[in-house]
Amino acid sequence: MFWPLHWIGGIFSILISVLIIAIIVRIIMRIATGGGHHHHHHHWHDYYHDESKNSALNILQERYAKGEITKEQYEGMKKDLGY
Repeated sequence: MFWPLHWIGGIFSILISVLIIAIIVRIIMRIATGGGHHHHHHHWHDYYHDESKNSALNILQERYAKGEITKEQYEGMKKDLGY
């Protein structure tokens, strides 16, 4: 009578197992990388941020070279980017 609902328990069991494995892997990764407190190491998001910042500076330099912005605008925008 209840056989159509039996597969829901199986799926639930699989999801719980995957969640437990993911938590264990996360713990192992944190231990292997020193707990995730790397103040002196670059992470992928730092690399992405640096690349984006460099791209923005390149675009800014191109706009200044083409005469699209004034020197004052260039200097202000460059300062806004942190250069």
